[in-house]
Amino acid sequence: MQPWHPAHRENGRIEQMPPDLDNLAFLSGGGEMGELIRAYDWAATPLGPPLRWPQALKTAIRLMLSTQHPMFIWWGPQLIQFYNDAYRRSIGPERHPSALGQHGPECWAEIWDLIGWQIEQVMAGGEATWHQNQLVPITRFGKREDVYWTYGYSPIDEPSAPNGVGGVLVICTETTDQVLSEQRLREAERTWRSLFDQAPGFISILRGPEHIFEYANQRYVEMFGGRDFIGKPISQMLPEIEDQGFIAILGEVYRTGRAHTGIATPIYLERGSAQVVYRDFVYQPIRDAHGAVTAVLVIGYDV
Repeated sequence: MQPWHPAHRENGRIEQMPPDLDNLAFLSGGGEMGELIRAYDWAATPLGPPLRWPQALKTAIRLMLSTQHPMFIWWGPQLIQFYNDAYRRSIGPERHPSALGQHGPECWAEIWDLIGWQIEQVMAGGEATWHQNQLVPITRFGKREDVYWTYGYSPIDEPSAPNGVGGVLVICTETTDQVLSEQRLREAERTWRSLFDQAPGFISILRGPEHIFEYANQRYVEMFGGRDFIGKPISQMLPEIEDQGFIAILGEVYRTGRAHTGIATPIYLERGSAQVVYRDFVYQPIRDAHGAVTAVLVIGYDV
């Protein structure tokens, strides 16, 4: 690939200008944001023309323009901003492309109380920061949105800068869809647990080939004398049913994916003293999105 020829805008068009090609190759590529960075009038900013930028900033920008991962840079005391195409997709028209070259506190005034201290910490030579699925609400596409990010603020070392830090490199991923999906799943789980807890029959969910209790409703717990089932295998919690063949049937359902139904089945229990009860029940396989059996649903009634 040929090195980039620096550009400026004139009458809405990007014109090529003769440069020191070797010194400006760090600005090559980068899609739309590479083009906008090359066209920006940096000479009118505290940074001055790109030829005079510190090597640390050049290296960081080359890395930012070369990756498909969302990245953002604040540089210098004014926290002058750079970002790449992948980051652009998360900020909306309120900040793109105006955020390029803007000072950080001006661009992000609505969330500066959340992020400003982190940037100041890194610029002061303190520790880098890391947040996973962090809520940072921003205005985009005309409304304030709850936006979730996994991100880190890391120092860009520059020996001539105060505290030896010239700027902050942001490597991030927007996780809004993932977080909201997980929230919906948790809400759905709360709903079915509430329904199962109120069901007239006994219900449990046994996960994996070891049949570990993931869930047992109150009627199931009462049926076996109030034992603490969750997180433990059925062979440990109900050893008295193993010789009666029920664990073997569970294993067959798990392996084959075929449900099993029992009608008025006698079950010998140990609840202080041995006794026999009769149950109608179903062992129903639970499958994942790929069709593989991951658990068995146990549901039944005392008859």
